[in-house]
Order: sequence, then C-alpha cells, then structure tokens
Amino acid sequence: NKVMATRTALSGSLAELGFEVLPSSANFVYARHQDREAAMLAAALRERAIIVRHLKGPRTSSWLRITVGTDAQCAALVKALQDILQEMISRRINADFHFLNTSPHSEKQTALSRLSFSPVGRTGQS
Repeated sequence: NKVMATRTALSGSLAELGFEVLPSSANFVYARHQDREAAMLAAALRERAIIVRHLKGPRTSSWLRITVGTDAQCAALVKALQDILQEMISRRINADFHFLNTSPHSEKQTALSRLSFSPVGRTGQS
C-alpha cells in the first residue's frame, strides 16, 4: 500500500530530525520534537504554506498531527522542517554570540558555561 510506504518513510525522516513519532496505522502521524515547541513549528510551516495540525490540549500541546500526503508533499514537509530547525539553531547561536559580545565579563562567563560541553563519557573526575 502506497500510504503505508509513504507513512513509514515520513516517520523515519521525522525521527532523523529529532522527532518522536508515535506508531500509526492511519493516514497521519503524531510527532513531537525533542527540543522545539510544536506551536512554533506549526507556525513556521504555515509561513511556508505547509499546514499541519498543532494539538492544543493540555496533554497534547507538544504534538503535531501530520497528514501523510504524496511522496512529494512529504519530501517538501521534511525539507521545510530541516530548514526551520537549522534557522532556529542559527538564531540561537547568533543570539548567544550577541549576548557574549555585549555583556559584562561575569555574564559572559555564565553564557560560555552554557555553551560548553564535556566529551561523551567524561564525568569531570580526575
């Protein structure tokens, strides 16, 4: 079935972008991003003329309902989400660097500590 194949491909692509995708047997999937708000993603997609449903209930507000369309429509959705997520990352990095360049020294140190990371497996113990 074409819808099943497209849904499987869409779910995989969304997962690669950091989305949790619930198992589905329907012509839609429920997905939420691990780091981004569903409302922001839905609004950014709408600006690109891609409509997904943002679920606004108290238990569902982090989820998007995404209809499985054609392969081309799903590819356009995935490409738009890639661009949106990259733009969000770029805006955050630019905001952090602007803050670092305009803040007093103590605030810069705090911001730098938020940006730094430890290599995987390191616990900070000597």
